[in-house]
Amino acid sequence: PRWSKPSRLPLRLRDGIEEHWPRVHEGFEVIRRPGLLALALAFNLFGWLVDILISWAFGKAFNLHVPVVAYVSVTVVIGLITIFPITFGNVGTFELAIVSALALYGVSSEAALGYAVGTHLFTTLFNIGLGVAAMLTMRMRPGEVFALRRPAAVSKPDP
Repeated sequence: PRWSKPSRLPLRLRDGIEEHWPRVHEGFEVIRRPGLLALALAFNLFGWLVDILISWAFGKAFNLHVPVVAYVSVTVVIGLITIFPITFGNVGTFELAIVSALALYGVSSEAALGYAVGTHLFTTLFNIGLGVAAMLTMRMRPGEVFALRRPAAVSKPDP
């Protein structure tokens, strides 16, 4: 940053700010450019609509008869539970939140719990499958993933 205040900070903190500030500054580019902001908002809205559509499709699969606004509520609840995980994998809290949201629309506890467990199980397995597929596509080994280090560069044979 081009301001004098970091010079008064402890060296370690100042070094951290100076190292990370360029990326933080770049991250705010979307706010400085209205076109980028509009695009980011459009993509965000599209993402929410896709999530609502997925919740609705699960609702149809589980034979729930609730209005579309119920699926908006479920999507918001899933978003909140995902942001603030309380248990490992959100097991239990995910289901409780969805059962509670669906109870507002008159869905029985049994049907809501079936929907919650089914959606949680399916989405978790789907995400694990996507992760494994991505790992295989990038030619990563499980040891590289679990060691939290960069994978070794894949060498290309000489032509």
